[in-house]
Amino acid sequence: PVITPSKKGAAICQGDTLSLTSSLGFKYKWSTGATTPSIKNIGTVGSYTVQVIDTSGCVSKPSDTTTITVFKLPTKPVISANGPLAFCSGGNVTLTSTPNTTYLWSNAAITRSITISASGDFTVAVRDANLCLSPTSDPVKVIVYALPAKPTITATGPLSFCADQSVILTASDLPNNEKTRF
Repeated sequence: PVITPSKKGAAICQGDTLSLTSSLGFKYKWSTGATTPSIKNIGTVGSYTVQVIDTSGCVSKPSDTTTITVFKLPTKPVISANGPLAFCSGGNVTLTSTPNTTYLWSNAAITRSITISASGDFTVAVRDANLCLSPTSDPVKVIVYALPAKPTITATGPLSFCADQSVILTASDLPNNEKTRF
């Protein structure tokens, strides 16, 4: 008989499972003692063989051994920033993940670094060469402050005058106790 694993190469990532299915037979005898056509939900390293029994009761030779490989998950990535995480509108910050093979950011980006110019919480998970997905990073909160309202300036008189005269300029009040400077 031939064993067919449900995952390529009979390899899985830690926490995943796979099934092993035997080629056709009337009855089955697995090295684990199972007697079903398939063994399901295998999540640990191990070696398996199967024998098939035909309707006459004849038992085949054991199949080739299928060995299950379980890859460790990549380490939870850490996000670093190239500047402050809080800034005024018009600015940005670049967030970078610890290195790995591929990246899956919470904003759907797939590059190692992302440039952020809007408020939000950002996380990343990474895949290694075995396609195993890491736990998600701790979130990084980016805060983008809105620019203050544009003030208006009023003059108490004409803006063109002689050297011995003056004019008083007054800035408008702004919301949220924002300060104006001349």
